[in-house]
Amino acid sequence: MLAVAGLYLAGILFSDWWSLPWSWLLLGAMGAALVSLISGIFAPRWEWTRERDWRGRFVAATESIALMLALFLAGAANQARHTAVISPSDLRRVMGNESAIVTLRGRITGVVSEKSFGNATLVRVALDVERVLRNEQWLVASGRVMLQTPGPLDERIFSGRLMEVDGVLAPPPRSRAPGLFDYRQYLQRRGIHFILRLDEHSRWTFLDEHLSPRKRWVDRFDDWARATLTRGLADEEEVNDLLCAMVLGWRTVQSDEMAEPFMRSGTMHIFAVSGLNIVFVTGFLVALLCVCRLPQRWVGIVAVPVLWFYTAATDWQPSAVRATTMMTVVLCAWALARPIDMLNSAGAAAFLILLMDPQQLFHVGFQLSFVVVLGLILIMPPLTTWLEGWLSPDPLLPRSLWPLRWRWGQSPLRWVALLVATSVVAWLASAPLSAAYFHLFTPVSLLANLLVVPLASLVIATSMGSLLVGALWPGVAELFNNAGWLFMKWILGISEWAAALPSAYQYVRGPDAWMVVLAYIVLFGVGAGWVFERRIRPWAIGMAVLSLIAILWQSRAEGRIVRIALLPDGPAIYQEPFSNADGLLVDTGDEATARMVVLRYIRTRGVDSLPQMLLTHGVKHHVGGLAQIVTNAPVREAFLNPANSQTAAGREAHRLLVDQGIRERFVAAGDVVGAWAILHPARDAKYTRSGDGAVVMRGEFHGVRVLLLSDLDAQGQQDLLGSGQDLRADIVVTSMPEYGEALRPALLAAVNPEIILVHDSAQPVTQRASPALLRRLVQTGLPVFSTRHIGGTRLEISPKGWSLFDSKGQRLASGQHRHH
Repeated sequence: MLAVAGLYLAGILFSDWWSLPWSWLLLGAMGAALVSLISGIFAPRWEWTRERDWRGRFVAATESIALMLALFLAGAANQARHTAVISPSDLRRVMGNESAIVTLRGRITGVVSEKSFGNATLVRVALDVERVLRNEQWLVASGRVMLQTPGPLDERIFSGRLMEVDGVLAPPPRSRAPGLFDYRQYLQRRGIHFILRLDEHSRWTFLDEHLSPRKRWVDRFDDWARATLTRGLADEEEVNDLLCAMVLGWRTVQSDEMAEPFMRSGTMHIFAVSGLNIVFVTGFLVALLCVCRLPQRWVGIVAVPVLWFYTAATDWQPSAVRATTMMTVVLCAWALARPIDMLNSAGAAAFLILLMDPQQLFHVGFQLSFVVVLGLILIMPPLTTWLEGWLSPDPLLPRSLWPLRWRWGQSPLRWVALLVATSVVAWLASAPLSAAYFHLFTPVSLLANLLVVPLASLVIATSMGSLLVGALWPGVAELFNNAGWLFMKWILGISEWAAALPSAYQYVRGPDAWMVVLAYIVLFGVGAGWVFERRIRPWAIGMAVLSLIAILWQSRAEGRIVRIALLPDGPAIYQEPFSNADGLLVDTGDEATARMVVLRYIRTRGVDSLPQMLLTHGVKHHVGGLAQIVTNAPVREAFLNPANSQTAAGREAHRLLVDQGIRERFVAAGDVVGAWAILHPARDAKYTRSGDGAVVMRGEFHGVRVLLLSDLDAQGQQDLLGSGQDLRADIVVTSMPEYGEALRPALLAAVNPEIILVHDSAQPVTQRASPALLRRLVQTGLPVFSTRHIGGTRLEISPKGWSLFDSKGQRLASGQHRHH
């Protein structure tokens, strides 16, 4: 089954990479299956196929190859069918890719999440659309839409309700900057291609009020279970919410601040109803049924439906479905007294899950679940054998002659050793994908999980006990609840303590896909002992040498590339470290931009702290996010404009830097900051407007000149022109000045660039590039790109030339060196 799942998986990847009509792929799969069936059933009846010559071998090979091809094409066809626009009423066909104010009619399929952002709450609800009102005409439509509405959640909203709602329907937003989370792709993998944004003026109309709708039994059970689990508990909302999240998969009102310590300590996995939770629930059920003296077969017959009931109660979360499918395969084999092959069971579970939904392959939860399971299956047996030998005395010595310390201490020591080994293997198996998706390396999770996982099992056990006796003995249920509350309180404290330890976590750049694959080949090959086999050893050594050469070559090439990111929603620019040059952050944006964009971007680039930061001038949308930056990414040295002290925002920034003990340095024309030369303002310049004194800087990298103008106002542009400096540059970046127009014709002629990058944003309004400005710049015949229209961009400069990439990683423009 592992081979079957692998072939099916390969077909899904092929279809995702190369789009073909699903009907063609399905016909190909059916044809290949037919050939395999004929070869396997009818061919043995033919006399000539029984001979051991080339004809018999050809038929046997045809059967195998046709079967493999059938599985491959079946996976490709299933993936293509899930992504194709088939129905004429498909919402993608009805609406296209444009935004519109519409009214939707459909049924609620569930509350996806309720999340807090500061003082605001955002509720996300999934709606299966039946009709859409557009241009005063009702159209038949089908498809799932995500509703986004300000919270709190209306009690009338629950699964199954028929409703009409109006709002702005649009495709989900893409990633805001290169490397950031792509929300559009995330939703498309879940079959959602549109978001309906609502506000306080949107109208909700429930069309089934006359039917007195009731919640589904799953929702009613969830309400009862939540009330039961929190009965008699202290009024500490955070701990109670986390308790329900762990046991029921309840999508609580969580903020980034609540989730952060669990992410940084590597313990966030306990709140997904996944393999760990299902194993604990299964262990509790099997132990309880065995105590009741049920035969082994009946234990399986009872446990499997209860597990699926629990999965339904968690609203069929994908992680719970994956884990329950895997556990069902194992329990059925155990109940039927069949030998349990864990690799075969894992393959069967993966195949069944991908058969139902091939898009699961692209969910990070699916990938993490199965690589961790494979790691435990492949690595734990030899590791356990080694530990048994190390922890046991002389095998020829009778137990009665063992020293007292061995007789009393061997079992606890073996339990601790196995717990440590399991934690290490799970951490090693999850580390490459955690680095690729979450940009986190968390060595502290080894320690944290040793304490948190046993406590999590106690939380599950006490919660199951509370749910079993809650209806009959409420007092006993309260005892279970308070015990679970105490264990959850300890989990929260341990996670916060672990995340605060020195070097507990490190943000890292996500490795390339080939490096992730290589890491798992090494891990599974070494852990399972395959690379030490005589026939594989020469190939393993050769592969290791080639991999080392590739890594060293890529590391050397990466070190010479200069990357400069123009971040969206503000004027912030980040130049990554290269060769021997430190990284540099230019401006922070306002508070929201610093928190939602700047911090997230620098973390995807593996940055925990900033060696250097430069503030071009002291206005709120340039320096308002300074507190967010210095709190979450410590800054070693800050370069300031002498004119910053003229504004309230500039004075506040100066006070904050002093309070944080950050070294300050004022810069003016003639100074150098890292790889950048300061061109403006002059050291003795005095301006009444902050924008006239904005810092202008130019860097030259591999012969390519980049000029950063910030939002230099009219008088500042005039003084820069009159300074007599050589202003020529290949690439010029400008923000929007508050007074006057950006890149006035005289300044543009002096710069003489190859490309113009307009670093504007939607808010504040003064930072939007006007259509007249964009038209004037385009009329010069130069390529012009606006970050407000295309999102964040990244400029990459290498010895071969420069390239500009958008937020999706697609190349927008490129050029060669110009000699100045």
